[in-house]
Amino acid sequence: MPLIPDELLDCAIYLYPTVGAAEKGERVGGSGFIVGIRSEVVADTWYVYAVTNSHVIREGVSPVIRLHTLDGNFDVLEIEESSWLHHPDGDDLAICPLGRLSPERHKFHFVTRNIFLTDKTIQEHKIG
Repeated sequence: MPLIPDELLDCAIYLYPTVGAAEKGERVGGSGFIVGIRSEVVADTWYVYAVTNSHVIREGVSPVIRLHTLDGNFDVLEIEESSWLHHPDGDDLAICPLGRLSPERHKFHFVTRNIFLTDKTIQEHKIG
């Protein structure tokens, strides 16, 4: 099994039902990760999204995101549940745009399209 690059560790986010639960770091909610999609129109621009399972948002009602800051603390982003987009075919996947992340404040990286699993990769490596 190949090692996961260290910078991908900063792609993780934590999801909580309330701001208070996020601030306390309670053991409730779920997890997700950050994805970045390069703009095809605006040079040097990335669109950043939170990704998690739909059931975390719908059933767990955990739309609040907690992530690390550069100063070693954390920040809490209260996201309206309606801001989460659920997969139209019912797959257990939800995304939310994260326009409020700041590279000057937040410690994060994001997963890019080039490391997504594709049908071709599945066939080449016989992934089941």
